[in-house]
Amino acid sequence: RGPLPGDLTPVGASAVAGIDVLGNNFKAVDSGGNPNLKPETALTYNAGAILEFGGLSISADYWAYEFEGAFTLLPTQAIANAVVPTPGGLADCSSPFVQFITFSGGCVQGTTRGGDISRIRTQIVNGPGVFTNGIDLGVNYSDYLGDARLSFGANATHVLNYKYGAFENNGLLFTEAFNGVGFANYDRAGGTISPWRASGYASAAIDNFRATYSVTYVAGVTDDRCPAEPAPCEVSPAFGPTDFGRESGSFTKQDFLVAYDLDLGAVTMTLQGGVENIFDEDPP
Repeated sequence: RGPLPGDLTPVGASAVAGIDVLGNNFKAVDSGGNPNLKPETALTYNAGAILEFGGLSISADYWAYEFEGAFTLLPTQAIANAVVPTPGGLADCSSPFVQFITFSGGCVQGTTRGGDISRIRTQIVNGPGVFTNGIDLGVNYSDYLGDARLSFGANATHVLNYKYGAFENNGLLFTEAFNGVGFANYDRAGGTISPWRASGYASAAIDNFRATYSVTYVAGVTDDRCPAEPAPCEVSPAFGPTDFGRESGSFTKQDFLVAYDLDLGAVTMTLQGGVENIFDEDPP
């Protein structure tokens, strides 16, 4: 895949972002394109099988994606962390990552603090290699019981790996290599990657009436920004040491939907009603 014109233009958009090492205070972030971008490439492959017995269908599929040189922005959080090694502390003006930061009044060793950061500059580059693979599983069954057609099914995805290579650019190491499965990845690429996601349903249809009950499940993840246990995840001025948010916990949502088809001669209508999140489950 080749870059778009906007990806090649050095001057880009400006926005604000919460910077973790600065207590999530918002700073201006200037992002630009890169005229030296090379095309990104990917190798994708999968193998699977489907077995059918009457109204029963079972499927399994292994999939894998290998990306090289994917377009990505230099990580803003990593730049800030390299220049301000201690949260809210003094800036390291000798850091090679200072080239990406504009300070109010310049950077003076031993005086300038993280809060003096005015702007952070980032750029689209060809990022490190990424390898992700996993398994999709599915089972579905449908049959008649008298005049009613009953259907049941479930699908699940298990992510085995989401390996992100070491992020190096122009001789600078922005982030170490990591496997993001099971982590929130708030401050690094990939985003939140639950190891398991699944859904299931049971449906009944008779004449013009249909009813469906469904369940959605997402496995919990760990906040990778937390230090190794037993150290607390965070120290709050109001509550002291806390592990709140270290483990997100899983999320299960149940829905119920009914539908009725009306044939009014020249007009066909479907009336639908339902309840999403029947038990008002809060997200973790």
